[in-house]
Amino acid sequence: MGLSTRKAVQSARLSSKEARKRAPEDLPHSGVILVDERATARTKKHARQGLSSTFVGQSDFSFSLDAGLLVDALTTALLAWYRENIRSGDKPDGSGKQKDLSDKVKRQQGRASQVRGFKTGFFSNTIRRSKITGSTVKAQSRIVPDPRRNVFVAQEAKRGNSYFSVQGAASKVIQEVTSEFIAGGLQNANRAANTGEETSGEVR
Repeated sequence: MGLSTRKAVQSARLSSKEARKRAPEDLPHSGVILVDERATARTKKHARQGLSSTFVGQSDFSFSLDAGLLVDALTTALLAWYRENIRSGDKPDGSGKQKDLSDKVKRQQGRASQVRGFKTGFFSNTIRRSKITGSTVKAQSRIVPDPRRNVFVAQEAKRGNSYFSVQGAASKVIQEVTSEFIAGGLQNANRAANTGEETSGEVR
């Protein structure tokens, strides 16, 4: 079996350690203070002004939804998802197993696994997330295989075999990460974004 969608989401590491330790009552809150302002100067001008009420908004609440972090979390979760599906021989969309290898290929010397796409583990461990670029409101990155496996991936695609998808079960990973990202942003509990390159072998 491949990685569960829940485990893939946990790989995104959205929450900061500090935020996880906080009790619900310690979360940032907001309030409104009603201030009564009376004219203090005993002048006719201020006397005519009478009583006024001013509403002062005061808040420690931080609404943090950094697009760079969302891309970081999504790509990290998908790196784990793709890696473990390749290792288990499952299709990335969760629709079933990859096509079986021929007996000749299974007997190849040096094979670490009998599933398609996983001969030595190099392919599954070197899927790369490019550096995240953009801004806090719009960010982007790409997930690509190691260049040394481009020919293999292209050949497999011609045979109808894909190792990367954002459909089916993979889309559930995306949906869950996005939901947790929004919830964490509302509670000011998200960690800072890591915008550097990352490979699937580094994800835990």
